[in-house]
Amino acid sequence: MNDLAFPDVFMPAVRPPESSQGVALWCAFRGHQILVAEIGDTYCLPEWDQFQRSGLTAQHELYLGTLAQQPCYAVELADTVEAPTGMTFINLRPLLFHLSREMFGVAGRAYQLISWHQQHRFCGCCGTPMQQDDNERVKRCPACGLSCYPRISPAVIMLIYRGNEVLLSRSPHHPKGMMTVQAGFVEAGESLEEAVRREVWEEVGLGIKNLRYFGSQPWPFPNSLMIGFIAEYDSGELNVNTDELETGDWFAWDQLPAHIPPPMSIARSLIEWFVAKNRAEFD
Repeated sequence: MNDLAFPDVFMPAVRPPESSQGVALWCAFRGHQILVAEIGDTYCLPEWDQFQRSGLTAQHELYLGTLAQQPCYAVELADTVEAPTGMTFINLRPLLFHLSREMFGVAGRAYQLISWHQQHRFCGCCGTPMQQDDNERVKRCPACGLSCYPRISPAVIMLIYRGNEVLLSRSPHHPKGMMTVQAGFVEAGESLEEAVRREVWEEVGLGIKNLRYFGSQPWPFPNSLMIGFIAEYDSGELNVNTDELETGDWFAWDQLPAHIPPPMSIARSLIEWFVAKNRAEFD
């Protein structure tokens, strides 16, 4: 199976080094957009000296850890700031096509932690301003003791196949024309396996068998942990639930739609696994 866990070269931490000038990576956000340096027709995360020269002032700063021993920070900027020359603000999702898996992982982690900071400025029980713990990633209320950790929402994502055909569908929130595998959030009190079977039944009316784990991937849209599975078709007629999906169908391994998920996603890895499996059988 495929291991898509967060890269080993990233080491999370809470306490920043005493000095990281000139080598640190900065993930600076204006609302939901991240500041990136423009290099021709691609982008990269700015380093400390670029951010320092930009003249921007951080409203809040979070240390993330190190990527290949390079310190990484998440920064919250004011909503009114403008991008400096040579930089631009961009939504995180398009960076799937510009950053390495490791760099995108850092940016995604930063996005989730900045969102967590913004949503937990005050205690949800008594309204007291929350305080960041110095030793772990948690905010605590000094008045009532409530602890708030960064939110992680588990979601299952599964490739269902029938012989040399794979089930692909599209949801209204997907990019125009893109077909992908099934996915859905895990409900309270539900196992991962139960979530897979429920989502497949609810969305396309099928029973499955031989369910097995594939891999996982952090996915910051908005704060998911995608847990991947593979399963075989077992029973039922395809019946697309139009309350959740626009369309769905079976596709032969060598006749896939032109628009499938981007290479860095676990959805794409699942599809590529299926193609490689069938190519090996037919070669």
